[in-house]
Amino acid sequence: MRTVRKMMLACAAVFACLLLSSFSRAGGAKDVVSGCIAHYGNEPFTYIALKADDGEVYRIRADAELDRELRTLDGARIELHGTVGISEADGRKCIQAAAFRRMDSR
Repeated sequence: MRTVRKMMLACAAVFACLLLSSFSRAGGAKDVVSGCIAHYGNEPFTYIALKADDGEVYRIRADAELDRELRTLDGARIELHGTVGISEADGRKCIQAAAFRRMDSR
């Protein structure tokens, strides 16, 4: 009987941890990363990324319109607003872009 009770308590604790960790950040908070836009890869498999001021490289994921606009800004300094994560495909840092602000005067 005690074993069953311990097992149920352990399952409840695991369930509570999973439930609490599944919520997103409060208020839909976004990350802001500053750096320069760069193109990586070979045609037809190129992608754009942000080389951040701290040296990190973030692959940019964006909707078609924003992606098209960002591809024209090769080398430009921008402030990118979005959600930073890790790509499931290759384990590298990526950012789901929502908006950007150009920081240079080009």
